[in-house]
Amino acid sequence: MIRRALPSGAALTLAVLFAATQSAPATGGLPRCSLNSLRLVMEKTEGAAEQAVAFLDLVNRGAACRLSGTATMTVARNGATIGTIRNNPVTYPMNRTVAKGTTMLLNVWWMNWCGQRNGAFRVQGTLGQLSASGRFNYLPVCIHASAPSRLTGSLLNTTQ
Repeated sequence: MIRRALPSGAALTLAVLFAATQSAPATGGLPRCSLNSLRLVMEKTEGAAEQAVAFLDLVNRGAACRLSGTATMTVARNGATIGTIRNNPVTYPMNRTVAKGTTMLLNVWWMNWCGQRNGAFRVQGTLGQLSASGRFNYLPVCIHASAPSRLTGSLLNTTQ
């Protein structure tokens, strides 16, 4: 049975946590990225194709540098991680050279939510001490009650 998702008055938390880790010496002589030169911006959050999606910009306002760490994307409700969502949290390494003025667009997609629809659901991005957050007024559609909800995330593109 397919249930139609209605916009939710509650906020959706899709916690996007970037755990900055100590890196090995940067290749090519580039220094490690400084938190002072990086900025996180929650570009948009919306419902699309029966899913909830969030877009987070990671902007390098400083000189070219080496970004080393792990991106972790976590869905939470009322401040707690939802353990019934497959691949929650999503993690992947962020080990790359970041040119001056580069914006990396990260997306996170949440699908097949058949759980409770009330409560505070939010999206938050964090990199070290930096953070950005946004609200969703849309929760993913319950497509198959017997199938698990799941979360996927990726680096969509890089621009200068």
